Order: sequence, then C-alpha cells, then structure tokens
Amino acid sequence: YNQNIDNMLLEKISKNGWRLVVDDNGKKIYCDLNNNILVTITHNINAEKTGIYEITFSATDPNDNDFYTKLTRKFKVLDTTPPSLTLKGNNDIIIEASSEFTDPGYFVSDFYDQNVNVLVNDGGFNNKKTGDYTFTYTATDSSVNQTIKTRLVHVIDTTKPDLIIDPEVITIN
Repeated sequence: YNQNIDNMLLEKISKNGWRLVVDDNGKKIYCDLNNNILVTITHNINAEKTGIYEITFSATDPNDNDFYTKLTRKFKVLDTTPPSLTLKGNNDIIIEASSEFTDPGYFVSDFYDQNVNVLVNDGGFNNKKTGDYTFTYTATDSSVNQTIKTRLVHVIDTTKPDLIIDPEVITIN
C-alpha cells in the first residue's frame, strides 16, 4: 500500500468531480459531489517495485447496494530514472608514459536496482604510447536506463632521455 499512489488516483478522480471520503473505519472511498455514488478503490501497488498491479474499483449507492460489478484495471509501475554514476577522482588525469595507471573507479546507485551493470571502455589505453585516451563508463539498470560518464587520461613523456656513449664504438672520420 502506498500513499503516493492514493494521492495520484485522487488527483485523477477529483478532476472529474469526485472527492475523497474516509469512513469511521478508515476506509477510503470516493464519491460524487452529491454523495450518490460511493467508489472504493483497492490495490496492492508498490511504487518501489516495477511490475504490473491491479486496481479494483467497486461502487455502491447510499444504501450500500452494488452500483455495478467490480471493475479491475491494470496499473504498470515503470522505472524511467537512469542510475546515478559518479566518477571517483578527477575526470582529467595526466600520467607519465610507461608509469602504472590505476583507474580511480566510480560510485553507482539506482532507485530500483541493487546491482547496476557498469561497462568501462578504456579507449585503447596504452601507458607506453603518448596520447589522449577517453575512458567511457556506461551504467545500465534492468529497465535499460543509462547514464554515461567520461574520463580523459593524457599519457605524456616529460622524461629526458639518457645518452650513453660507448667509447669503443665511436668512429671519427
């Protein structure tokens, strides 16, 4: 049972001239503005879990006579919110050529999913070759909502070369 679902149903129903009444037992019913028809809505919708749920509408007149048979409708809870993805460390990193590089990683979370798949593409990273490499992080939840983040890794070479001369190999003409 979820109060937000009741509020959403009330909003849709009240636009059509209905109002919410709570009886002495706490049962929620909706009635027309003249109190002629009482509509009871029951459901087991869990807004925190995706799936298909049923909402049952039953109506009575002021004397508790069934106005019509129960009406059941399907209600679908969807996940349309992408996962949250935050890169640890800087999004722009400079490393010296041939030095070790360890990706600082990421934090990922999702409202519906406990385990979100994150695919990391290292852009052909080679720590022995100077250049710019774009690491792409793609977080995808079970409803196929995605968040994409990128990190740029610059491989530079600032180390001066060592010049070693072997005196036995030098020939001067």
